[in-house]
Amino acid sequence: MKKIIMICLVVLCFSFPVFADDNPAEEPSVGLKVVDAVFVRPPCVAISMASTLAFCAIAVPAYIIGIADPLAMAMVDAPWRFTAERHLGEFNHYRDEKNALGKEWKD
Repeated sequence: MKKIIMICLVVLCFSFPVFADDNPAEEPSVGLKVVDAVFVRPPCVAISMASTLAFCAIAVPAYIIGIADPLAMAMVDAPWRFTAERHLGEFNHYRDEKNALGKEWKD
């Protein structure tokens, strides 16, 4: 049964055009959304958890040194924003229209 599900998933991923155009007005393809939901987001959750745990382990020395805020932004906020705050199938378009670190885009 697992083999059938994997074969169907692979066929589904390759039956739709995966790469979306650079035009931000267009919605990403279904294939790209499937790839994002199945292959990108689950490892991102694991990586975000590991990064958050690593930050918790070094938070006190980082605070003493004075680098706790930028370190928290890089190790906690950015991975979780990439995991949960972006549109499905878009890797650089966040819901609040800010960049990966939560700051306004500068053109």
